[in-house]
Amino acid sequence: MSTTAPIDQPHVMKTYGRLPIALTHGRGCRAWDTQGREYLDALGGIAVNTWPRCRTKWPS
Repeated sequence: MSTTAPIDQPHVMKTYGRLPIALTHGRGCRAWDTQGREYLDALGGIAVNTWPRCRTKWPS
């Protein structure tokens, strides 16, 4: 499996560890890696707002 760690390493703080995965695409809260494994994106990120993606209709 390839990784982008050498490319982004100078731009990312070493505060948190990185997972050795390479994501290829995502839809909604799911993402897939280069080997076809599916992941559930349960994190909104660190110091960022969580915002729904791919929403076609907002609830009332």
